[in-house]
Amino acid sequence: MQNKVLCEKSIPQRADFIIGEVMLALFVVTAAVLCFALPIEKEVEYIRYIFGAIAVLFLIFLVLAAVAHYKFERLPSVMLETDGQDRIFDVFDNVRIDVKDIDDVKVVHKKNKYGKVYPYGKIEIVTARQTYKIPYATDIDEAKAYIMSLKEDAER
Repeated sequence: MQNKVLCEKSIPQRADFIIGEVMLALFVVTAAVLCFALPIEKEVEYIRYIFGAIAVLFLIFLVLAAVAHYKFERLPSVMLETDGQDRIFDVFDNVRIDVKDIDDVKVVHKKNKYGKVYPYGKIEIVTARQTYKIPYATDIDEAKAYIMSLKEDAER
């Protein structure tokens, strides 16, 4: 049988990274402009240092967000697939998992601050030895149902 793709990389997650980077870049620019462009007298020169420190702080967050975005972009497009029989290949962790070794499959949907639940998120495959966590995955409910059906078929 041929391989069946269970989960792919979540493309809507890319927009979250880009929006966050743009916001942080705007904060850096705003703080830097306030640091250098404010007409400040000598007695309150310390205000420049405060805005400079704020700009550096947001710059650090911007670099961390850019590194996280870079790591996300380097992930493979397929996150989880099966050979159609008795093994699942976790591309994220680069490991093959036998279906008979799986104890449980858990899914965690991404939610926004208003409680809206998205169809993508993180899927966790629990075995007796280890828990495999695959973040940024799409179609996690369908993948869970398919893995559990494979497990039931393997137990018969």
